[in-house]
Amino acid sequence: MLDGLEQFSTLKVLRAAHNEIAEVTIEKLPRLKHLDLSWNSVGKGSTSALAAMLETTTGLTHLDLSHNLISAEECTELAAALAQNHTLLGLHMTGNKTAVTSRQTAGRRAAAR
Repeated sequence: MLDGLEQFSTLKVLRAAHNEIAEVTIEKLPRLKHLDLSWNSVGKGSTSALAAMLETTTGLTHLDLSHNLISAEECTELAAALAQNHTLLGLHMTGNKTAVTSRQTAGRRAAAR
């Protein structure tokens, strides 16, 4: 968990890779633009809080969740949350327990239009 960061409310970039973080909340970091959580322990049922955050955040533009423990079901939960998010420009998911090809992503975008 990213406890104790509320004193850094103007933080724009947080690189927290390789820290065994399992749960994430960034509500107290309103100016955060770039969050790197690669090589942590996000997943195994901890993605609900992350999905809720993705639905409501308006500042985050880059999120790296590479090499975590995110399952296919959790990826579906995150995808549903991302349907409400219009500010995230980059999402990295390489090395999780699921895979989405660029063709699948393009197909979803075309269907949404």
